[in-house]
Amino acid sequence: MHLAVSVSGNEALDSVLNDFKEGYLTLSSNDRNKLLLGLAKEYYVDDIQVEQLIDQYLIRLLEIFPRNEMEPHDDLNALYSIERNLKYALRPDYDILFDRLHRSSRGFKFLCTLQVDILSLLTKENAPSLRALELQLKDRIRGYWLTCGMNWRRET
Repeated sequence: MHLAVSVSGNEALDSVLNDFKEGYLTLSSNDRNKLLLGLAKEYYVDDIQVEQLIDQYLIRLLEIFPRNEMEPHDDLNALYSIERNLKYALRPDYDILFDRLHRSSRGFKFLCTLQVDILSLLTKENAPSLRALELQLKDRIRGYWLTCGMNWRRET
């Protein structure tokens, strides 16, 4: 699973993703549940990084907008940079996996299989990390489905 999230290079990535999908589909229901729980907990956002970025943001915000003053005393570039970094830090690592799986052969179908398994697991174990995983995947599947097969071209 770690390789499927972290590997780079198209040929290596395709091979790793195919191995991941094939391996997942051969797992027993119990082993699938363990893998999904691990994915939900271990590949969520980095809480420490998010906390550090929020601290940086608040400190920078107070520097730029001193108390009782409405006009900034400094340029906002540093603040925007922290906001951009925070946006990326708040993206769970498993979201990268979902994107990669979607782009792989029969990836959308596999993501739907994952969704069914996650929903089934949620009836047994209603962990917050698992709910977050399910919501992220649901949003991704909805987005992929809406853009699937659409051929965008300029008409005018």
